[in-house]
Amino acid sequence: MKVILEFPVPIRELDKNHRPAHWAVRAVSWNRALRDAHNEILAQLEVPGLRDWEPIDEPVWVRCTWRHREDHQRPDYDNAVARLSPTFDALESAAVLENDHLIEDVRIQFEPVPAGRESITLVLWTEGDEAA
Repeated sequence: MKVILEFPVPIRELDKNHRPAHWAVRAVSWNRALRDAHNEILAQLEVPGLRDWEPIDEPVWVRCTWRHREDHQRPDYDNAVARLSPTFDALESAAVLENDHLIEDVRIQFEPVPAGRESITLVLWTEGDEAA
């Protein structure tokens, strides 16, 4: 099985290097990002014929294409993963995955794009399926 989902670039407040004034500020940002990703997944999967399966209950691999503004520095890998964390949890809450512990590997490819075209594409696949 292969699932392809599109998202806006996760907010910078989720970056590991971001230092909010208080832990509660970060928690609010994280919960908002989880809710937004959950709603985005549901909106994309409500297309007829796309939501006719049970949550994936076997290991999955993830390929992420992170399109960042060409005039900005891209995030480093570990901060990109930290900013994607609520999105991975939303895969479970939106019933794409039975459990986000099923994610075996995450590969992130960064692409510079003109301003206004920033986005994230996640491709999830199970063993035997191809990522591309």
